[in-house]
Amino acid sequence: MKQNGLVSLARIASSLALLGILLCMHITFTLAHFLPSGSKGAMYAVYIFYFTGIAAGAVLCPLFLPVPGGKNKPLFMSVGFIAFLIALECTLRSLGFRVWLGSAAVRGVMAIPEGILTTACYGLFYLAWLRQPSAGGQTNRTGRYCSLVLGAALLCSVLARYYSVPLMENGIAAEDPLKGAAFVFNFIKWCMMVLGVCAAASVVLMRNAASGGVFAENAPAVKTDWPVILRLIGFASVFTILNGVMDMRALPLYSDKVVYYPHYLTVAVAVPVLGFLAGISIRLFIRRFLFPVIILFILFSCLPLFEDSPRLNMVISTLIVIAHYTAWVVFTTAVVELYTGRFWFYGAATVIFFSVAFAFLAPVIGPFVPDGTKYRVLFIVIAAVLFMLLAFRWLLFPKQRQEPFFASILEPANIENIFRERGLSQREVEVAHLLVKEGLGKKEIGERLYIAPGTVKIHISKIYQKFEVKTRAEFMTLFVKGKEV
Repeated sequence: MKQNGLVSLARIASSLALLGILLCMHITFTLAHFLPSGSKGAMYAVYIFYFTGIAAGAVLCPLFLPVPGGKNKPLFMSVGFIAFLIALECTLRSLGFRVWLGSAAVRGVMAIPEGILTTACYGLFYLAWLRQPSAGGQTNRTGRYCSLVLGAALLCSVLARYYSVPLMENGIAAEDPLKGAAFVFNFIKWCMMVLGVCAAASVVLMRNAASGGVFAENAPAVKTDWPVILRLIGFASVFTILNGVMDMRALPLYSDKVVYYPHYLTVAVAVPVLGFLAGISIRLFIRRFLFPVIILFILFSCLPLFEDSPRLNMVISTLIVIAHYTAWVVFTTAVVELYTGRFWFYGAATVIFFSVAFAFLAPVIGPFVPDGTKYRVLFIVIAAVLFMLLAFRWLLFPKQRQEPFFASILEPANIENIFRERGLSQREVEVAHLLVKEGLGKKEIGERLYIAPGTVKIHISKIYQKFEVKTRAEFMTLFVKGKEV
């Protein structure tokens, strides 16, 4: 099978593995919902061990799994690592729900490999989608559909969590809530087995496709943009800390203290669409995404004053949830594109996800936070101010100087690869070639390709957008260094 076919299959397998781990993560909240009130405190320890496992995965996964541009690990080592984690998880779950509920040690030990698997699935997903520039580029590229697939996987797991509670309350858990918890407990075990097979399959497929692209040992490196990465982590953390301070009211999916009621079907449609748009150009999308989010924060600060207005409540809270999940999807992808490290790749792939841990500080900080509408408004305003400070440079200084991608005029084959990696269509590639290689204008390009000048203008506009430039001069300097254009 050709390399491109193997990579496509690896992407499918890694996407299914990521969907599986996200489903397990969200369904765990359904399990917690059906626990007796006296036992729900046990879940906080589970969350602590789970996030400990995520952090441990950032160290362990590069030791056993493939890394971008690095030496491929022996296949038996990678598959054996995944098999060990799945075997440990399934063995402990085979002890039964009652043992899990009655033993803090079992809960803690079980949560750690789940966290490691989360890191592994995130890393393998992005490793399968990652495409590095063919020559000295500024950033990695994940492809147009990466954020869309991640958004779809995330929202599928969210919907499963959202609708599982009422379905089970009217079904298996109608008479005995513990039956519902036991059902979810066993469901997670089978889901873990399936995602383990998918993760192992993605490693095998990537190993077979290791002769080129991001899997090659000589893949070109890019410069890590740490200031932007830290700012993205700050953006995501503001969302999550705010949710924790408000005692999980902003995302009722994870809490029984429901105050705001977003329309999750709308969220499920909007987030993948925004993810697809972000895939065209992550940086450009983020710059356009920030200002509407700041406006949303301002509107959200008024929402506690209108908690008795169901329609306004639903509209604003739906917009906030869309912004939250879009930030989760797009910012994580942006971190991967801006990071060039080898060993800590798996940590970079989960860094935005790790900011979710802040939300679980709600029970800890709750007793120190005054209750009341005026305080909730104050917290939202503070979050909006923090968000604006983080967004200050992007909003007021959007035209950052771009270094040329290449030190000299490139070979035609290299130019062709760059155009493809930027997501240009076949016609846009033809137009871009005439712009770069022959320096033709709109009229001449139209005559050469037998299309109207207006159509050429549209193609050129899309090309500039995908390369994140606004003028022809900026576009040409990406390919020629030191030459006046």
